[in-house]
Amino acid sequence: MTEKKAIEAPEEILQQDNKSEIDMASNYSSKGEFSKAIIVSEVIRKVIEYRSREMRSGYFNTTLTSNGEEIKTWVADSRKNFISSVTALSLTLSPEIASDEKAKLATKNYRLKEKEIFEKYCYTDVTLDKTRNLYKKNGSKFIPEIDYKVKVMLRDGAGVRTPSSINGQWNDKVEQYWTELLALADDLFMELNMLLHQIGYFNNPITFG
Repeated sequence: MTEKKAIEAPEEILQQDNKSEIDMASNYSSKGEFSKAIIVSEVIRKVIEYRSREMRSGYFNTTLTSNGEEIKTWVADSRKNFISSVTALSLTLSPEIASDEKAKLATKNYRLKEKEIFEKYCYTDVTLDKTRNLYKKNGSKFIPEIDYKVKVMLRDGAGVRTPSSINGQWNDKVEQYWTELLALADDLFMELNMLLHQIGYFNNPITFG
């Protein structure tokens, strides 16, 4: 007699799949081979890697081909990479920061000072009022890239206004902005390091599975 195999209904299969997913989720913890500690460790390595480099603004690296042709390659601002990585670390450690008053204060001060520095060096964009032939601020604020063309209104000897732009007029302020933000990021990274040390974040070995 041929043995009959039970055929599971689609609903039963779906319920079993859901149960398996729940079981897998419940087995995930910080003690597993893949944990948040590994992620934090990798972010810190990146922060240190970026900070170990010379902190300088972006620039064009010029080389010549065998035919004498000039090739320009843009090298990114190393300060921006470091500052971004510190921001990534602070976001990753949000729960730990939220449970420590000193760390909370440090990150709050960072955000406040970051805004102050931005307001100090930002460029407010303008729009040409063709009727009156002058530029008016449109409320858009940002930190320009190096050699950004700043819109200006030139006057000739007769006092006639002509819309124009000056290449790199905001360069000094851009440099000051990133330099001051770099020092701020250094301080925040130090505070985050002290937080991790205080809570013994890496006291247990980290395994990479």
